[in-house]
Amino acid sequence: MSSNKPDNSTFTAKLVRQKTIVYDLRLPGFNGVVEFFILEVEPSKRKNFLRDREAGKIKRLTDYGTILHSGDGEPSPELKAELTEKYGMYEE
Repeated sequence: MSSNKPDNSTFTAKLVRQKTIVYDLRLPGFNGVVEFFILEVEPSKRKNFLRDREAGKIKRLTDYGTILHSGDGEPSPELKAELTEKYGMYEE
């Protein structure tokens, strides 16, 4: 018997992707190595984040949201795949 109900896992995933604002940032680290930060920006702070990023005035990423992942260099292929699935990042 077939159901007319929508696939909740797909529906929920789409809602999460639409409401979540996540950025992949590259910043110079203290040791001279470029570091990546995956930042989930709070929707109410998005305008300020974009303005401050453009002006080079960001001092603490946590003023704008939550750091989900960080590390030296580039995110791993596995992390990129996870972020693509969860947030739609890195899709062209």
